[in-house]
Amino acid sequence: DKSNNGDGFYIETGNVNVDMRVYGETITGIEDIDNAGIKCDGVSEFVFSDGTKGSKCSDSGLLYFFYTNKKKKITLYLSAPPEWRKENLSVINHIAESISMKNPA
Repeated sequence: DKSNNGDGFYIETGNVNVDMRVYGETITGIEDIDNAGIKCDGVSEFVFSDGTKGSKCSDSGLLYFFYTNKKKKITLYLSAPPEWRKENLSVINHIAESISMKNPA
């Protein structure tokens, strides 16, 4: 864990121009649990490997995957050059699909 507040992990890609991380948080209020604070240029449904339906959001070249339930949210965040994203799309999707919650309640 290299995050400032201990809520997430950086995913090492071997490319200094790529920032990929996964982090979790507890939902505490009546916020938009899917994309709180993020204005998405495009949103689509995304199904994780455990069958949970979440969302995939693109925002000015950034990419987010949101895995949520009533009380918790896990976010996969990616900032990367467009060509890197295109070349690694299957790996990115595989990492996103692998997100799950052991105790989702």
